[in-house]
Amino acid sequence: MSVRAHVLHGFGYKYFAYEFGEGVIAVVVLRATDDHVVEIRTLVAYPDRVGSGRKMMEVLCDLADKTGVTLWLDAAPYGSRAHIPPAKLKQFYRRLGFFAVKRVDPSWVNGYHRWEGGPFDNPMIRNPQQVSCQPEIEAAAVIGRSTELVHA
Repeated sequence: MSVRAHVLHGFGYKYFAYEFGEGVIAVVVLRATDDHVVEIRTLVAYPDRVGSGRKMMEVLCDLADKTGVTLWLDAAPYGSRAHIPPAKLKQFYRRLGFFAVKRVDPSWVNGYHRWEGGPFDNPMIRNPQQVSCQPEIEAAAVIGRSTELVHA
C-alpha cells in the first residue's frame, strides 16, 4: 500500500471499484464529510475515454440525489492523468450538475488536506437534485424503518 493510500485510509476515505465490462473499470475514493455531505477525493477510470468514469459519477450522483447528499470535490488532475487540463475536468463535472465555488465549508476540511499540501485548486459542489422517491422508500419512511439503497 502506498503512503498516500495509507494516509487516506487513516483519515476515513473508502475505496470503491466497479467493473463496467471486461477490463473497463472505475475506482472512486470517498469520505463522508458529515451526515449529508460526501467528498469525492479521487476518480480513476481505465482505460481512458471509454465512459467508465462518467458512468461511475452518474451512479454516485443518482445515489446522492435519492438520499439527499451533497457531493464536493476538487477538480484537479491526479497522477498519470495530469495531462487532463483543469478546464476540461471542470466542464466534465459541470455536465453532472457540479458548480464552482471559491471555497468549501471549513468544517469539511480534514487533516489529509493539510497533509497533501493545502488549498484546493478548483473546488466544486453538487447539491442533490429533486427526484421522486421510490415507493419502497416512501413506505419505509411512513412505518419508521430504514432501507438500504443498492444500485445494480
